Amino acid sequence: MATDDHYATLRVAPDADGGVIRAAYRGLMRRYHPDVNGSDSAVARAKAINEAYACLRDTERRALYDRERAADAMPTPRRSSSYPPPPPTPPDMAWAVADAGGWRRPRWGRPTWWQALGLVSASIVTVMTFSATSATPPFSPATETPKVTYIRSIAGTPPKSTEVRTRDRGATPAE
Repeated sequence: MATDDHYATLRVAPDADGGVIRAAYRGLMRRYHPDVNGSDSAVARAKAINEAYACLRDTERRALYDRERAADAMPTPRRSSSYPPPPPTPPDMAWAVADAGGWRRPRWGRPTWWQALGLVSASIVTVMTFSATSATPPFSPATETPKVTYIRSIAGTPPKSTEVRTRDRGATPAE
């Protein structure tokens, strides 16, 4: 198995189908073919692209390559004095590794108590500012009392009159 990742060489996803792989191969070869690009690095790159395409276009070779790639990706158990082992450091987190080889928690981890207190106080100030400057007018009670309409009837019998009586809310219903 080659040391290079064929999917990365062709710039395709591992689950890409044959059409996508062929299109990526043709596009890269238009750029790095020795007849088009005469630099020494382009020749080496074209060889790598040809090797990757030869492996990935054949279904049997691709299946074998995927199995070997999955086996290489399996973590190997190691014995050390520290358990559990420290997590691997991604390239963009190089600042998180101490000079002595230890692991420090990243800055974007769980907040400390004073960070949480600052967040809560900022939220309270934001809510108070919004409520003080909102465009809605303050609540004012209604000046006149609405009229309530009652229609008196007993279930099963029609009302004696169709007259509608109105009254103030504070009054008791008429008998």
